Amino acid sequence: KQCRLKFVWHEKNMRRDGDNVAFAVKFIQDAMVARGVFPNDNRKYINGLHHEFVVDDDYFVEVTIEEL
Repeated sequence: KQCRLKFVWHEKNMRRDGDNVAFAVKFIQDAMVARGVFPNDNRKYINGLHHEFVVDDDYFVEVTIEEL
């Protein structure tokens, strides 16, 4: 099935540009494929990406998989 991935990037401040934070999406998707979450990270399986950025007490990312 196709899905969309939603990323909520938590940062301690607003210093870094969004594209500098979200570049890590490639590594996250590759890890999801390696762990068997998806057979591949191409558009056949992942049809969309959504990014949000919030200021928080620590650095981390929340990933939600939304089936289409």
